[in-house]
Amino acid sequence: LAEWFKTHNIKPWAYNTLEFFNQLDPFQELACDWHLDWIIEVCKAIGMKMLIAVPSFNVGLDKSVSDIKAEAVKRLRYMAEKVGPDIRISLEFCGVPTCSINQFGTAYEVVKEVDLPNVGITLDTFHFHEMGSKLEDLKAADPKKIFVYHLNDCEDLPIGSCGDDKRLWPEEGVVDHAGIAETLKEIGFDGVCTIEEFRPEYYAIDRKSTP
Repeated sequence: LAEWFKTHNIKPWAYNTLEFFNQLDPFQELACDWHLDWIIEVCKAIGMKMLIAVPSFNVGLDKSVSDIKAEAVKRLRYMAEKVGPDIRISLEFCGVPTCSINQFGTAYEVVKEVDLPNVGITLDTFHFHEMGSKLEDLKAADPKKIFVYHLNDCEDLPIGSCGDDKRLWPEEGVVDHAGIAETLKEIGFDGVCTIEEFRPEYYAIDRKSTP
């Protein structure tokens, strides 16, 4: 893969994803750290500089938001030191009720508390919509802390009820793309935007016959 990148104009940008990095038992944490070690080797081999990290789901009803944030800060600081300054870690909150960090505001508070230059946040428009994240929180964010901007849409279903199979092409659903984009422009965001779609029908499209 490294040899292929050397001879092509397209370059690797982000490893997506290190899943479930927080709220782990000792065995799960060991497995996560092993995965992280492997990702670091991949990043070094192909010149990739970004890792997207997703919080754990179903952590139990006895966990307060404060406890979850404090533990996530600890884990992210550990991971940031492990990857080193040449690799950035982007925390991606997931707009699912059972996700331990499921709103932009909460994720940004964690990133601010970590307070390291190589730790930031992933803004996915699907997840932003799905748990009712607020534009006010985005307006108050440091644009330099937004590392990744995932663009996709969502069906018109109750908030918090949609899985990845309900994603749509941008502007085919109910996500406030204009509001998010205008806010990002207002705060001075100037990063990379990527399409991220997981809808099964889209994978079935015959690309050879599509104009």
